[in-house]
Amino acid sequence: MVICYSLFEFDDRLISLPVSQGENLILRNIAQNVLKIIDTVFWTDFCVKFHNHQVGFHDPAYRFEKSEIAFIHIPKSGGTSLHKLLSQDEQSKFVNLNMHRPISRLCNPQEYRYITVIRNPVERVWSYYQMVLRNPPGFPYKRFAENGLECFLKHCWEVRNMACRYYSGEIKREPNVTTLDLALNNLKDFLCVIEFDYFQKEVAEFLAKYNFTISSIPHERKRNYAPCDHSERTLIYEYNKFDMEMFAIWKEQSISH
Repeated sequence: MVICYSLFEFDDRLISLPVSQGENLILRNIAQNVLKIIDTVFWTDFCVKFHNHQVGFHDPAYRFEKSEIAFIHIPKSGGTSLHKLLSQDEQSKFVNLNMHRPISRLCNPQEYRYITVIRNPVERVWSYYQMVLRNPPGFPYKRFAENGLECFLKHCWEVRNMACRYYSGEIKREPNVTTLDLALNNLKDFLCVIEFDYFQKEVAEFLAKYNFTISSIPHERKRNYAPCDHSERTLIYEYNKFDMEMFAIWKEQSISH
């Protein structure tokens, strides 16, 4: 059984304090230092969540116009490369650029337009893990990653069924069958879903519809690292069963269409 250590409910009470509103820089800095101590003692991730709340990451309560297109950027899925291209849009029709946000609870995909890049969950998690290991001490989730893959999976919610969370808009609770079904139904209504493995081809096709003139499609932050072995792949799968099922169903449906 997968045991989850991210305490979202307690975190909600923390970030609802006035310091989360940017009204008092001193109090906000104090809060961050206190959270660092709590994280060190109890192996939690409150300081990361506090920072993410400050910058608007992972927030499902936002609005955008029906004339705009929201980019749903799941970390380590080619989003930085696509963001660089979409930011060249002279009409500025794309929102959520340079921002990690799920679909909005206030803007149903049946009525509003979304675009995303979807990646094999095992490959995405392994890439995320390698990124954290490459970075210096103090980088989010670094000490968990240094203690091994399973420790990282237990303590970093972003590597546990994050696609189901993002495409359903249900960020806080651990995904279940209902979350999976909601994510799949929402994906059906997306304006465009680009598969990571065919990134350049499918991005080019999408941009062509909007008369983008580009000389090449970059792959930002691409790194070389050893692939995960069988035991590591199995472990990632155990913590991402709903994402794996969603990805498999989505691929089958996209091929049939």
